[in-house]
Amino acid sequence: MTVTQAPSTGMAGLMVASSLNAAPRMANFAASVRAGAGIDAEGRAADGTTTFPFGQTAPNTDPNNGGTQPATPVVLKLRKVGGAIAGFYSSDGGKTQHFIGTLTPQFDPAGTLRLGMATASLSDGSPDTATYRDFAYAPLAAAAPSAGQ
Repeated sequence: MTVTQAPSTGMAGLMVASSLNAAPRMANFAASVRAGAGIDAEGRAADGTTTFPFGQTAPNTDPNNGGTQPATPVVLKLRKVGGAIAGFYSSDGGKTQHFIGTLTPQFDPAGTLRLGMATASLSDGSPDTATYRDFAYAPLAAAAPSAGQ
């Protein structure tokens, strides 16, 4: 998924979350472009948790810590391997992918995961907007059979 216009005060990104039955405090993981604060990943490890105990900013993307805010468009990607979810970003159309962070949320094994775009304002009472394109879900291809199978 590509963020083509980031919010002026908030964040825009890609999120995977547990069942809506746990809303608004559902286990989740998100990779996002944050206004003036770089590219980050954050998440809630378990349903019912009141805070986001996990947060990580991609190296060299936070202007507040000597980095450079990548210009949009920024491609964001989530990859699930086993129980872990990892976030990646690219500022060159997906040719080069940079690791943001990883978390192993405790999703309900009987529940349905939700995948989508998320935009949030970080300023109370001030709505924010973002523009997205190229949203796609693609399961990983099965491993090729080994010789003789």
